[in-house]
Amino acid sequence: METGFQINKVPTQFDLEKIEEWLIEEERESNEGFHCSWLEIERAFKEFSLITLNEKGSPIGFCIWSKGEISVNIDLFEIKPKFRRKGIGKLFVEKISDYFKDKGFLAIVLYCSPRESEHFWTAIGFIQFPKFRGLYSDLIFFKPLILWSIA
Repeated sequence: METGFQINKVPTQFDLEKIEEWLIEEERESNEGFHCSWLEIERAFKEFSLITLNEKGSPIGFCIWSKGEISVNIDLFEIKPKFRRKGIGKLFVEKISDYFKDKGFLAIVLYCSPRESEHFWTAIGFIQFPKFRGLYSDLIFFKPLILWSIA
């Protein structure tokens, strides 16, 4: 990853506090963000299912994930507002994709929320999950972590 950015698979209490500070500020300034999901973020921290992207020792992005049988779900993903639209989110997804692939997962699955983030996910290679008889939302996306070969 570019100089200055580190993936932190076991964030510290300091990281958690910094995330909460930025989410409170984001909510206050724009009435957006994931501060409304703070209990889920704390739970993920305690269950070691929170990964942060840090710059100069402070988090600028985070991902909450959960384990499926063959896939991993991204439950929440955010980049600090002032770091958006600079390719940092894409770098973060690439690094966590490598991490999940190394753990043996075959794909990443996510529910695209807010809907406005759909462009980001498709631009970095996520594919809309096909609807089967109305069973799936049009906002479910996935990204294969391995290439399939049919001989």
